[in-house]
Amino acid sequence: MKTDEISDEQAKRAVKSRVDEFFHVRSVAEAFASFVSLSQTRHHQLIHSLVEKTLEKKAADVNLTASLFQHLVKENIVPLDIFLKGFTPVIEQLDDTSIDVRFAYEFTGKLLKAAGLAEKEVAELAQKIDTEMLDQAAKRLLDGFKSAALQ
Repeated sequence: MKTDEISDEQAKRAVKSRVDEFFHVRSVAEAFASFVSLSQTRHHQLIHSLVEKTLEKKAADVNLTASLFQHLVKENIVPLDIFLKGFTPVIEQLDDTSIDVRFAYEFTGKLLKAAGLAEKEVAELAQKIDTEMLDQAAKRLLDGFKSAALQ
């Protein structure tokens, strides 16, 4: 059901369902089709949920999500501004997340690279990390981005 008229609560359920299914089925093709079937006005919510959930998982899941993001970019489904809108809340909390998620910066850097962001855009986004040690946090994110190898 592709419609802009679903409520926020319906959208929340639809996004959660798609994310759960993605990590259960582990198919980029199915996730792509599911993504496209969601209203474009909700794509940033799906990006946000995917990034958030991926950071709780292992490197193989990061690679899977990175593959999906690369496919979405290649097919011109998600523009840069939507990726930025989806990533921003995660970036803001990245320093806190890194307390529980050892590779949060590296995983996020890889996902940003897969989303097609340029280093300059990542540097700007890194300035939104909520921390007293912003220079160090921004450097960690940029290092994660630069060292990320995509498949």
